[in-house]
Amino acid sequence: MKLSSVQWGRLGAEFVIIVVGVMVALAVDRWQQSRNNAEAANKYLERLISDIEIDLADYRTVVDSSNAIDRSVQFVLQVYRGREDVGVEDHERFAMAVLASSFVPSPSGSDATYTDLVSSGALGLIDADLRESIIGYYQEKSVLLEGRMESFRNAHRQGYWQLPSLILGPEVLPDLWMARAGPNEDYVPKAGAITLSQEYINAATGRLRTVPDFEQRAAQVRYYMIQRKDIYGRLLPEAAQGLLSNLKAEQGH
Repeated sequence: MKLSSVQWGRLGAEFVIIVVGVMVALAVDRWQQSRNNAEAANKYLERLISDIEIDLADYRTVVDSSNAIDRSVQFVLQVYRGREDVGVEDHERFAMAVLASSFVPSPSGSDATYTDLVSSGALGLIDADLRESIIGYYQEKSVLLEGRMESFRNAHRQGYWQLPSLILGPEVLPDLWMARAGPNEDYVPKAGAITLSQEYINAATGRLRTVPDFEQRAAQVRYYMIQRKDIYGRLLPEAAQGLLSNLKAEQGH
């Protein structure tokens, strides 16, 4: 059957309509996908901003605890050297100082969003420059924290954490742990939270002064606190604030 020119014209017009319709549909799909990607990226930005703010608050807490631990070590050193008597008013301070100088609270922080971005492949939804900034922050965080923690793990393996038990005796440690206050109070509990006799304190200070390498151990802890204050008080906050500014700038676009 031979088609007339009019029929060919109609077929051509229908073909054009179909092609245009397909192209419009594809464009709509691409627009919708782009919109979905942008919405997903914005949600990740919101989560990252929340995580970084948690990190910054956590870093401030670590600096406070590091200062408190450093003060505790200095006080215990004075007692160790026999230059400071431990009277009734300092019973709790001394016990908590021995305990505080032998533990290091680890920051909690929050890497959940970054882990999700990497594992899901959604990191590719974020602008390339911002993506580089995000990766850089979390890599720096990992290197700084893991590298410094290893030195204290070595001390732990060498028995450093046995000192509170050796000096204070295991029978009082549970009560001390439960009663300790926050770093701003140098971990000293409220008055009356624990009761320590002068006889007990004299025995504890006597055990402290028999630790042959306590000066060296105390120096290690103080040096570790200096490192922590540099990491959590300067290096990580600077990196976090830089990333936070970039995230908020991108979010405002």
